[in-house]
Amino acid sequence: MTDPKTLDPKTVDPTVKADAKPSMPRPEVDISWKEFTAESAMEMLTANNTQNRPIRQTHIDKLASAMVDGSYNWANPAPIIISNKNVLLDGQHRLYALMQAGVSGKFLVIVNVDPSVYDFVDQNIPRSANDLYSRIVGYDKDENGRTLGASKRLNDTVSAVAKAMLRRFNQTSLPEEYRTSQAKMAEYAAAQSDMILEVLPFFPREGERRVYHSTAAIAAFCNAILHYGPIWGKEPILAMARRYEQQSWLPDATTGNGADPMKLLHQKVASSKAKNTRRQTSLYSLAVSAIRSGLAEEKDWVAHLQETTRDFGEAREWETRIAENLRSIGPVIKAEFTAWREKQVEQEKDAKKKRTRRAS
Repeated sequence: MTDPKTLDPKTVDPTVKADAKPSMPRPEVDISWKEFTAESAMEMLTANNTQNRPIRQTHIDKLASAMVDGSYNWANPAPIIISNKNVLLDGQHRLYALMQAGVSGKFLVIVNVDPSVYDFVDQNIPRSANDLYSRIVGYDKDENGRTLGASKRLNDTVSAVAKAMLRRFNQTSLPEEYRTSQAKMAEYAAAQSDMILEVLPFFPREGERRVYHSTAAIAAFCNAILHYGPIWGKEPILAMARRYEQQSWLPDATTGNGADPMKLLHQKVASSKAKNTRRQTSLYSLAVSAIRSGLAEEKDWVAHLQETTRDFGEAREWETRIAENLRSIGPVIKAEFTAWREKQVEQEKDAKKKRTRRAS
C-alpha cells in the first residue's frame, strides 16, 4: 500500500490547486438581445452571410412553422454570432426562418467574435467536413445571398474525392488522425482541391454522353498524380483520364485487340451497379491496377485488372517498367496533352465571346 506521506500534496489536498495555465487573450465582445424584423434579417443575411454553409430548407421550414404557430421558444439563448470581420458565423437558419414566417422577434446577438470559433460552433446541425471545406473555399451565391446548388454540389464532390483519396484500399474508414477532426479533413480537401478540380472535368456526371465513374476511381487518378506527378508530371495521368472520359481507346500494339487499361476500367466501373463501400474499395483497386498498367509500355498491359493489388509505389517491378516507359515517351505525352489543353482553352474563350455578343 502506498504511504500517504510520499504522495504529492496536490493530489490529496483539495485546498491545494495546481498551477493554472496562462489564459489566452479574449476579444471584447458585445452581447445583447436585439429585435429583428423580416427586413432587418434580410439585410444581415445579404451583407454579412458571406462564408456560411448552404441552408437546410427543411430546417428553415420547421423553425418558421414554429414561429408562426407560437411554439418557437424566443427565450432560447442560442445566439446570432457575428465575427470581428463583420461576418455571420451562426444563426442563418433562424434569420431565414424569421423572414419566411413574416414575423419579428428578439435574438441574443454576440458581436466581435474571433472567426476561428466557426469550426467549433454547433448550430443544432453539426458542421461536417463538407461544410468546413466550403467555408475555406467559399460558395457561388445568387443575388439574394443563397448558395447556388451547382456550387454546393461541386464542393461536396471535391470533399468526397479527398476522403476517398485518404481511405485508399479501405473505403469504409478514414486514417486515425482524420476520424475525430472534421476541420483537419476539410483542410486536406482544400490542400488537394486544385488538383482534384483538374481531374474532375474528365468524369462529368451530366452531359450528352453517359460517362461511368466512381468517387473511388477518381481518387485513384488523384493519388496517381500525387505519386508520379513530382517526377514525371501530371500529364500522363490526365491523358489517361481524357481517354476514359472520351471512350477513345488505344489499340494494343501487340495483339490488336484494343486492350487499353482505361477501356478495361471503364467496363468494370460501368458494370458495377453497387454503391456500397466494399465495392468502392474494389473499384479503387481496379483503378490503381489500370493506371499502373496504362503508364507502362503497351507490351506490359495487363489482360485483366486486379481487385487485390498494392498501392502506387509499392510494386517495385511495376515502378521500374513505368519509369522506363515515361523516361522514353513522357515528354511526347506532355507535349500532346499540353497542346490539346491550350486548344480547349482557346475554344472556351471563343465560346465565351460569342455568348457575350449574343447577350449584348
